[in-house]
Amino acid sequence: MLKQINKNMKKIFFLLAIAIGVASLSAQNNNGLKLPAASPTQKLSYQFGSSQIELSYSRPNLRGRSVFQTNSELAPVGKFWRFGANSATKITFKDKVYFGETEVQPGTYSIFAIPNNTNWDIILNKDLSTNGESNYKASEDVAHYNASVQNNSLQNAINKQSFELHFSSTNPASCNLDIAWGDVRLMVPIRLVDSKLANTKALSPSINLNQEFGIGMIDVNYSSPSLKGRAVFQNKSPLAPLNEMWRLGANAATLIKFSTDVNFGGKEVKAGEYALYAIPNEKEWTIILNKGVKNWGTFGYKESDDVIRINAAVQAIDQSLSVENFTINFEDLKSETGFLVFRWGTTQVSVDLSMDIKKYISKPLSDSLTVEKVSIQNYNLGANYYFEFEKNYPKALECVQKYIDARPKAFWMFLLKAKILKEMGQKEAAKEAALLCQKIAGEEKNADYVRNAQFFMDNLK
Repeated sequence: MLKQINKNMKKIFFLLAIAIGVASLSAQNNNGLKLPAASPTQKLSYQFGSSQIELSYSRPNLRGRSVFQTNSELAPVGKFWRFGANSATKITFKDKVYFGETEVQPGTYSIFAIPNNTNWDIILNKDLSTNGESNYKASEDVAHYNASVQNNSLQNAINKQSFELHFSSTNPASCNLDIAWGDVRLMVPIRLVDSKLANTKALSPSINLNQEFGIGMIDVNYSSPSLKGRAVFQNKSPLAPLNEMWRLGANAATLIKFSTDVNFGGKEVKAGEYALYAIPNEKEWTIILNKGVKNWGTFGYKESDDVIRINAAVQAIDQSLSVENFTINFEDLKSETGFLVFRWGTTQVSVDLSMDIKKYISKPLSDSLTVEKVSIQNYNLGANYYFEFEKNYPKALECVQKYIDARPKAFWMFLLKAKILKEMGQKEAAKEAALLCQKIAGEEKNADYVRNAQFFMDNLK
């Protein structure tokens, strides 16, 4: 009898284990189903002497919208701005620094801004609980810096479609937080309080970029050398001479890691980590992905380890905008496309990036919407997916309405509903949805959506 009970108990535990495993797998699949972020997050780590600075921010894209103008759709002048998108931008200092002229203790801070035509008020705030501008408390401010605007009227290679932050080094003890979007550029000087922390063997600070792209992530690790009056990209120049293999930075080989398969410069690349090299030429560079991830620069490089080679055209940068520090970044980021951009001196080279989102999303999303009990989050995904990628507006409207029925205070979904209705030719209904978005967003004190809803209605044609 006891043996039978033990046998039955083992069977029960076995079945429970299977059930838990299935539930766990289902939850994992459900959590893994996502769309590209409209404003993808970048995390940046910068070696600052023997110290370090870290940034985390979301990167909105212009997508034809105006920015830094009176009543512009994005970040209008004279208005408090979250310095990016989504949650407040965060900056972390490992050691004490001067942010502008204000001494700031080690720790993590939110960054905000009030843009104006000639200068911006850049604000450090110690409250990390704010969601964008929501719940901002001026009493928590720790530093303000008045940054002068540098307009780039050339509209050339420096024009930024995606909001961009990065650091440029002036010496081991000081750097600039460089800010760029559209044709506006400005900077905030940062320097170490303890000059002893400037001592470092690395003359070219190491930088790590962790960038959301499509439904995955791309990591880039590189060291950023400075010109310091030296020539670059010339015949036998001291820095990166033409027609010679270059490590695309300094020190160890520059590394790039893809969490998902991507199209890199027109060629399919499997998820994984690669060493990144270049052979500069006057009109185009040969960009190389190589298996030698443990190489020290070009030492140890083997052509037989090349995964792909592509050619990328050289674009000239005006001399007045010459880039002192070699820079790698991601630009013009959209749902399925973007660019990996290299800049140094008066040279810019861009590599096209793309990802087929439908391949990853279409079937699992469709399946998730046909189960007996649909997750509300999948209605959110469905509304956005069918609107942006499939252009299936009736299906998008069905999903957005089911989400709103469950969460009638979701003001952001009312704006999406308005956009769907506009595409379906139902302008009056679109206006009603935008008005509801504006009303609820106002009640929730979300100035962004109040403004965006008004902008939508003003341009409803």
